[in-house]
Amino acid sequence: MITPAGKTFYKEALLLSHQYHEMLSKIRSLTSMISDQLRIGTLPILSQYDLMPLLNKFQDDHPKIQLSVTETDDKELLDGFSCGKYDLILAREGMIDKEQYHFLPVAKDRLSVMLPDSHPL
Repeated sequence: MITPAGKTFYKEALLLSHQYHEMLSKIRSLTSMISDQLRIGTLPILSQYDLMPLLNKFQDDHPKIQLSVTETDDKELLDGFSCGKYDLILAREGMIDKEQYHFLPVAKDRLSVMLPDSHPL
């Protein structure tokens, strides 16, 4: 005969078992939703900063991840990022609200003016 304590234990064990299996089911459904695609939006700067070899290396190192790279202008890039079209973007620092997004510098710009020796400036 089961004691009152045994009955209580059995009820709780059934509840825990049910919750455990429910949690496993939810985890399985979440992992099936995880994308094996990385969508990158960028300004047209890939060749300027020699970033294509880095993207190619990433693709070689992670062949199961489908890499999608789209070059576009400032507005479309930010709009696409805001609506979830891109997982990450490569943009200039001044374009990004650092309070809203996490910013990681990739390269520094150094712009120069070049003039012929004969120019008056």
